[in-house]
Amino acid sequence: MNGKALLSRLRQYRFTTGVKHEPVRVLVVDDEPANLDLLEGLLRPEGFGVLRAASGREGIDMAMSELPNLILLDLMMPGLTGFDVVEALRDKEATRSIPIMVLTSKELTDVDKSALNGQVSAIFQRNSVAGTELTAWLRSIVAKRQFG
Repeated sequence: MNGKALLSRLRQYRFTTGVKHEPVRVLVVDDEPANLDLLEGLLRPEGFGVLRAASGREGIDMAMSELPNLILLDLMMPGLTGFDVVEALRDKEATRSIPIMVLTSKELTDVDKSALNGQVSAIFQRNSVAGTELTAWLRSIVAKRQFG
């Protein structure tokens, strides 16, 4: 599936926090500080609250304690990988329904895709999704929350 088709499908998601004026809280899990900075730089100006986790373990702990509205997850991390994080979060009742969007530079194999199938809301290849497309998708989420 190409990036535009994926973004089009994702525009259907609605995020609610119970209070419309409360920002949608996004947990970004990535071991690369530059990626955390980049995603936070995209999300904050669009009205999202950003939680940062620099490892899989930290991501699981933060997801359990903060219960974000959405998780942006890197697959390839030392120690606990994104696959481990998905499995751990889907195992727990409290975090099972949180949408997880995978951002990866890894070329996914059929086995990888099979492992993630039904467990994540979307998979984006880092190099195939333009920042403007991602920003447009994020804006549409905020607009749906405010006016939906």
